[in-house]
Amino acid sequence: MKYLIGLKMYDWLAGKFSFGRSKSLSRDELIGIIPEIKAEGLQGGIEYWDGQFDDARLAINLAQTAAEQGGVLLNYMQVTGLLKADDGKVNGVVARDIESAKTFNLRSKIVINATGVFVDQILQMDSTAQKTLVRSSRGVHVVLERSFLHGNSAIMIPATIDGRVLFAVPWHNHILVGTTDTPLENHSLEPIAPDKEIEFILQTAGQYLIKAPTRDDVLSVFAGLRPLAAPDKDTNATKEISRSHKLIVNASGLITITGGSGLPTVKWPKIP
Repeated sequence: MKYLIGLKMYDWLAGKFSFGRSKSLSRDELIGIIPEIKAEGLQGGIEYWDGQFDDARLAINLAQTAAEQGGVLLNYMQVTGLLKADDGKVNGVVARDIESAKTFNLRSKIVINATGVFVDQILQMDSTAQKTLVRSSRGVHVVLERSFLHGNSAIMIPATIDGRVLFAVPWHNHILVGTTDTPLENHSLEPIAPDKEIEFILQTAGQYLIKAPTRDDVLSVFAGLRPLAAPDKDTNATKEISRSHKLIVNASGLITITGGSGLPTVKWPKIP
């Protein structure tokens, strides 16, 4: 019931832009919509609506639009330092071409640090006294054949045995299943999906699907890193780490945007 109440609040907030109204489903209604779900122990469910878009395609479209508007697109370029004017204001970056190993000084009026889990490294280039802002969290996903979920409806399990959320979503004629949420002390450019997290996803999905997936059914695996606001206390529970995003403008003029969903926290430099 608490989930339905929460979803009804989302319906109310969406107003006329809502995709559809949330409602309770009986056991038989749920099986009728998703026949691939296990009937044993099933009491019912909740139907709600959500949006879906291709984020990879969106990134390419944004790059195309930037190029059409006269922007210069640089790939495989690593920022190794910040350029500053005599007054201490940031006016560019030092960037290294990963493929040719050449280094370039790139001047600009404004530098925006929107580097996800790597924002702290850029901030440290501006000031070594900068407090850590981000704690990274790894999310692992597996891709399965469409036979595990034939319809257009997705499955979302709000509370697995270890308190995580599991979903199985139709995606480009396949099924995307995930996700894990593992806090990390260190991160890399190419996060690796550990075997134990893949097994957790498969075993948990097998508790709810008639056809339990195995490693032989996995077509693809990928992992991503979420930039979460660093907690004030030491915790490994990602649900306790803020999903809000922050907009910070340093005294040097460096602009940083980081974090997840939620209302922004804006921090401006002190004016002397």
